[in-house]
Amino acid sequence: MDKIKKESKTGGQFLVEPISMANVFSREDFTEEHNDIYNMVMEFDREKILAQKEEIEDYNPDLVKSLIKEMGTLGLLGIDVPEAYGGINLDKITTIIVAEALCLGSPIVATKVGGIPELVNSVRNKLNIQQKNIFDQWVKVVEPNEISIKNGIKSIISNKNSIKEYIKLVESFRHQFLWENKLKILFNRIKNFD
Repeated sequence: MDKIKKESKTGGQFLVEPISMANVFSREDFTEEHNDIYNMVMEFDREKILAQKEEIEDYNPDLVKSLIKEMGTLGLLGIDVPEAYGGINLDKITTIIVAEALCLGSPIVATKVGGIPELVNSVRNKLNIQQKNIFDQWVKVVEPNEISIKNGIKSIISNKNSIKEYIKLVESFRHQFLWENKLKILFNRIKNFD
C-alpha cells in the first residue's frame, strides 16, 4: 500500500508553488466569435429587454413571447444544445458569455462576505454624488441572513426609477475590472517601484 506523504506549507510557500494544474479561462482568451456574440447579446439586452423593463415586469405575455422567439431566432436559446436536437452546438464558454451579457447591468443584491463590500466600495467611492444615488438604487450589499437578503431584493423590486441610467453607469466603470487592465496597473506599479 502506498503511503501518502502530507507536506505542510510554511511561510509564503503557497505564493510561489502552483496549487493546481487546471487551466483558467478569462475574458482575454475570448475568440473573435466570442466577442461578437457578447456584443450582439449586449445590444439585444439594451435595446429589447431593458428598454421594455416596465412592460416585461407588468408581464405583457405577448411581449415576453415575442422576445423569447427573437432570442430563439438569434440562437440564444440552444447555444450548447447539439444541432441534432435543434441547438447550435457552441461551447460552454459561449453559454456563460451570453448569460453574463444578459446580466451585465442587472441589479445586484450581495452579502457582506469576503471581499464583496470592498469591491462594491472600490467602485462606489469613485462616483460623484448623483452617480452614487443611481448606484445605490440598484446595488444592495446586505447582511448574510435571510431577512436582509429579502429586504435587499424587495428594495430593488419596488424601485420605480429607470434602470437605463444605471446601465450607462455600469458601462462607464466595467472596464476597470477587466483582467487585462488589472495586469497593466500591476506591471506599471512594478516598473515604477524602487
